[in-house]
Amino acid sequence: MLNWIGDREYKIYAWSESDRDQILHEIKAKKIDDTRITSFVEKEKWIDYQSVFMKRFGLNRQISLAEALERAEIEPEGEFHDGLDDAVNTGNLIKKLTLNPEYQLSQYELPEEESKPLSSTLGELFSGLDLQFA
Repeated sequence: MLNWIGDREYKIYAWSESDRDQILHEIKAKKIDDTRITSFVEKEKWIDYQSVFMKRFGLNRQISLAEALERAEIEPEGEFHDGLDDAVNTGNLIKKLTLNPEYQLSQYELPEEESKPLSSTLGELFSGLDLQFA
């Protein structure tokens, strides 16, 4: 990949900082000492599009790529958390929002408070029923 990039200037767009963090972890764990790879992971070259997305739409909580695609009315391709599919989906999101600077997200209401799990006993479930067993 670095041979393909060559000497060109570039930016890397990723959904969150986790991809860069993972590469940094691998470099350290494998004791890789290569100036081209060190240059590749420089923070200035990486754009956390999740952060860009949150700022653009005034969101106060992180959302997943799946939720961002849904709210931007983009049909996802492939499987989530697959590197290539996530890259394609992030690219599709960036493309749509870049080509449509006035685009507004689909809105939906989030619950105001976390719902509590339902719980009951079998006795409560069957109370009031006239069950007769033969």
